Amino acid sequence: IEYNPALMANTKNIETRVNFGLPFGYIDEGTMNMFSFYGVVPFCNRGYAGIDYLAGVIMGGNVPFLFREGAIGFSYNRFNVLDLYYEQVISFAYAKNLDDYISKGARISAGVKFNLYNLGLIPNPDTQVNPYLGDKLTAWGFGLDVGVTYDFSYTIRLGFTIQNLI
Repeated sequence: IEYNPALMANTKNIETRVNFGLPFGYIDEGTMNMFSFYGVVPFCNRGYAGIDYLAGVIMGGNVPFLFREGAIGFSYNRFNVLDLYYEQVISFAYAKNLDDYISKGARISAGVKFNLYNLGLIPNPDTQVNPYLGDKLTAWGFGLDVGVTYDFSYTIRLGFTIQNLI
């Protein structure tokens, strides 16, 4: 999900990752920190009732094409400078395994990720008296990442991604 959203398509299990770090832990005495959370949920019924099962129940037994052999993902990343500045990214991703849909024997996956970016200054005496800032201490933006992978074999995979397409 972090680098190429198409890589999520072949996920077989629910996966999560949580990180916390101090980028300059021994230098800045902990005033900077980073936190991230990643989660991926596959659309598969390989031994458990997944999202495809739920979609099939809602659709009367037919699993829609979008909910077969793929995954959805979510991530949250935050960088903090204590009492001064923060930036965060909230991402939603979708990936689909396109094996045999494009051509027989093709092992292709595609994915897309929508990002919400938020930057801001934390209110403190310096930012409150600055006449250029006023009450606008945060800014929001968005971006879109797309990716494709092709598996030549079980050990060789070629991937292509475009980050911040918008």
